[in-house]
Amino acid sequence: MPSHPNSRWSDARTTSVAAGIVTLTLGVIAIVVLTGSTSGDSTSTEPRELRTPAPPTTDKYVVGGPTCDDLHTAEEARSTDGAWCTLAHAAVAAPDGASIAVSPGTYAGLTADGRTMRSGLHFAAADTSRPPVVHGAEVRAVRGYSFTGLAFDRGFRIDRSKGVVVEHSSFAGAGIYVRQSSDVTISANRIRRLRGTARGIMLQGSSTTGAPDNERIRIVGNAISDTDHDAIGVYNGYSDLRIANNRIRDVHQPPGFAYHSDGLQLTGGDHATIEGNVLQDVTHGIIVKDGAPTTRLVVRRNLVARVGGAALQLYNAPGAVIRQNTFWNALLGVVLGNASTVDGATRVRLDDNVLLDLTTRSAGAVASAGGNVFGRGRTVGRPAYRGRPRFVDAAAGDYRLRGAAPGAGIRAGSVVPGAQLRTRP
Repeated sequence: MPSHPNSRWSDARTTSVAAGIVTLTLGVIAIVVLTGSTSGDSTSTEPRELRTPAPPTTDKYVVGGPTCDDLHTAEEARSTDGAWCTLAHAAVAAPDGASIAVSPGTYAGLTADGRTMRSGLHFAAADTSRPPVVHGAEVRAVRGYSFTGLAFDRGFRIDRSKGVVVEHSSFAGAGIYVRQSSDVTISANRIRRLRGTARGIMLQGSSTTGAPDNERIRIVGNAISDTDHDAIGVYNGYSDLRIANNRIRDVHQPPGFAYHSDGLQLTGGDHATIEGNVLQDVTHGIIVKDGAPTTRLVVRRNLVARVGGAALQLYNAPGAVIRQNTFWNALLGVVLGNASTVDGATRVRLDDNVLLDLTTRSAGAVASAGGNVFGRGRTVGRPAYRGRPRFVDAAAGDYRLRGAAPGAGIRAGSVVPGAQLRTRP
């Protein structure tokens, strides 16, 4: 998905009002014109986009239907009359790069090992109005597999694989697990009703020095709801990660649950962008901490609202950029700090956010700041604004900002603080 470019301006800001804190009254935000150019936010922080591999136009085969039989030849399986019965047989019998149309029905789970099975297979629902139900999948050491329009009632595991795509599919009661893989895209899926320690989407690197981590991963446009544990969890190392435009809601920690439940948690890695996500009704919002430092992190244009704990908690993140987010209706807005057992001190750039409040638990956690709106407590940076923002309709989930009073509205060229998003599409 394309990124959303921000207006670029320097830490040394010029403004038409005296530098300092502008106090908000009557629930109206006074937005000033900010000029200049941004430093330290070069395009090198943008992960490159991955694309869904295009299926071939000729080698197409069919799975399922009343006349299916795994004894059919590959030539026979090109038609519905000669279809195969199982995804597992198709993964062996179809040639490399084949497209496999899966007919409506219910299927045994797929276990595919790239050392013995084909590569570049594309499994897709034959009828998108009736998604086939699949009892889970596990792919190990495969290359170039894709899955589109399927309904999984058990988990999906991607292990030591490259170029796997899971898109436009649904998951009920189980999610997606990725281990030590690269060039993986998880997009436009619906994941719901997860109980216990199951996560919606979980990335697991390696605790062994020198072992492969998850690299070049895209988690984009998914809807995750009704989970006990983390909706998205990224653990033990990653590089080049993008989590964008996902909608996460109803993440609640059950009574007596041994773990904390987060909408989104990262535990250390390099080069991550968290952008355009909407989190609502969660125990904790976006949590980045524990185990290892987080470098080259960008958090921008996210809306996190109705949170039992912190909307954003960020530890050991040197050089992080937090820009144009809305963190509201939470116990705590933004919490910055360090764990003494982890190398790398938090020093963030905090620009143009709407946040309930700011808590810093380590000296120097804010390297630079400006243009932020603080609902309460102390402010940092210049200019800064304090007071209750005038949202379009926060009670209905619309956290976009309204225009201010005559003569103090959002002017052309201004950087508008906050994500300008709604909890409902």
